[in-house]
Amino acid sequence: MSDLEGKKPKTFFNFAKKNKLGFLALEYSGHGKSSGKFINGNISKWTKETTLLIKKIVKKKIKSY
Repeated sequence: MSDLEGKKPKTFFNFAKKNKLGFLALEYSGHGKSSGKFINGNISKWTKETTLLIKKIVKKKIKSY
């Protein structure tokens, strides 16, 4: 289960900040401190939530490498 306060997201955030990269961290519903129950979620629900969030946050095309 994802957790925004864990070591992995903090490491990614610090890397992005150091390299002047954008970074979006999120917790799927039912994970960490987010609302909802884990047992009510699934890949399809989390994918839809993530897609909506990215569309709202990202305003320009992301450069692919």
